[in-house]
Amino acid sequence: MSRILRANGISIAASIGGALLGLLILWPGAAAAATPTSVTIAGSLQSALGCPGDWDPTCVTTDLTYDASDDVWQGSFGSIPAGNWEYKAALDHSWNVNYGLHAIEGGANIPLNLASPTSVKFYYDDKTHWVTDNHNSVIATVPGSFQSALGCPGDWDPGCLRSWLEDPSGSGTYDFATSALPTGNYECKVAINESWDENYGAGGAQNGANIPFTVPVTGATVHFSYNPNTHILTVTVEGVPTPTATPTPTPTPTPLALGDACISDTQCASTFCAPDAVCCNVPCTQAGHSCALPGSVGLCRAQTDLAPAASWPGLLALGVVLAVLGVISLRWRLTACR
Repeated sequence: MSRILRANGISIAASIGGALLGLLILWPGAAAAATPTSVTIAGSLQSALGCPGDWDPTCVTTDLTYDASDDVWQGSFGSIPAGNWEYKAALDHSWNVNYGLHAIEGGANIPLNLASPTSVKFYYDDKTHWVTDNHNSVIATVPGSFQSALGCPGDWDPGCLRSWLEDPSGSGTYDFATSALPTGNYECKVAINESWDENYGAGGAQNGANIPFTVPVTGATVHFSYNPNTHILTVTVEGVPTPTATPTPTPTPTPLALGDACISDTQCASTFCAPDAVCCNVPCTQAGHSCALPGSVGLCRAQTDLAPAASWPGLLALGVVLAVLGVISLRWRLTACR
């Protein structure tokens, strides 16, 4: 009995162990956390910033700080020496998950070329995986009357990165989109470097007028696109339901009657458009027949059936003429005999 229990215990333990191993293999979240616990700027500049060495994802000296108000990781490092540096964003103090140029996981190193000692601020957005800095990229936000709806501490806040215009692909155009705004009329501008010191309004004018836009329905996608060369911010609203137009019914043509002009069988109530181009009671395709004879248009008749018939008045007149001619001929003969 004890041997059976021990054997069953081993079997049960093996089964549980196998099930747990299977879950670890099949569960996608087992390999990495959904959100990072740390983000480190790892690269050739770390030793210059006080780390024991370069390309060290475990050096907390170059860790970024998560700002819950902005929902972005960020950190400033003062007086980075002049030089041609490279870096990436390493998550969770490891190289297991890292992002490089153009927000690509395991992508190329990001160059940072400084002509003189420079204070540089680095940014990492875990929603888009874009890692950049204020030397390589234009740091532009969209402050406006809508920001509190995004979770910013308030409206018209140029430092809130929840309305950060990003360019992960390096196209030169900076974009931001949201579908979190309720129905309403709003205004906005573009602010540079999280400050009102440099801002652009309508038409790309510096310190220009606010840019108005309307969200007609809650949940519509509002897309902001900024061109740093012209300083023009374009706001478009997408995903607005288009009213369904009631189609105008196509009137059904009235079928043509017998004798009406036609060009096809479907136009005629009889479904027969005769070779004479009139609606007919039958196809009327036999030789010597017509559906357009005077007096019987629309009815198929042999053309001989409707030949003009001699009338009695006509015959009488003809008889009179012949009689007169006969009398004249007789008198002429009698005269000739004398």
